Amino acid sequence: MRKPLVILIIVLVAVIVLALWSRGVNIPSTIPAPSTVPEITGEKPSSPAMKSPAVKKATTAYTQTRVLEKGRYVSLVNLTNTGFMPKVVEINRGETVRFVNKSGSAMRIASGEFEGTPLYVGLNQEKSVGQNGVYELVFTESGVWTYHNLSNPNGIGVVYVK
Repeated sequence: MRKPLVILIIVLVAVIVLALWSRGVNIPSTIPAPSTVPEITGEKPSSPAMKSPAVKKATTAYTQTRVLEKGRYVSLVNLTNTGFMPKVVEINRGETVRFVNKSGSAMRIASGEFEGTPLYVGLNQEKSVGQNGVYELVFTESGVWTYHNLSNPNGIGVVYVK
């Protein structure tokens, strides 16, 4: 159980570093001590140190919304003007991910090969949708799948299918 989560975290960090590097952002050479890095649980920060805007933004990026519709689970991913929220979704095989365009620009979701992750063949939206447009996909294969918005490839996300 821990090994797939560790792999997912490593892939996500690599994807984020790649995205920042491609934008020309300088990445600091020091990493905060583990005691200052919040555990990503989807719960609200409890200590005063954990209530900073950066921590709130980080926990929002990983808080997943999962709803039961007609006996099936659907996980929601919103595309905002700042990227995908949440950035990582964890689902079981056979569950649906619904991508909702809450941004001011077009959305067209496609699988992406980042740091050796394979392409997910079915993850390829045929047409762009505008604001409040929706794209849904049932994930039938287990694995770690990365995706991006073809209309703005800077935003990336990860679907971890158990």
